[in-house]
Amino acid sequence: MSANQYNPNYACPLGWVLEEHMEVHKLSPAELAIKCECQTSRIDGIINNEDIAGPELAAKFEKIFGLERSIWLEIETNRHKYVKSLMMVLR
Repeated sequence: MSANQYNPNYACPLGWVLEEHMEVHKLSPAELAIKCECQTSRIDGIINNEDIAGPELAAKFEKIFGLERSIWLEIETNRHKYVKSLMMVLR
């Protein structure tokens, strides 16, 4: 079990968390894309909540930002569960 547990009572978009880490590390989307060996449009898509990171990018984010891969994936999963449950309520 990880020392860092992510158990929020709300769902935060992964893009918000990613943007915050990029700001702290002074990285632009283009610079992060180079470090992650992916397209800038992929990073922009995650920031704008139009794309997901998935396990491969989560692993790269862990190396770059120091936040465990499992936490990146939990943020993403929790957001999708929240949106799905919200959609069920609105039906």
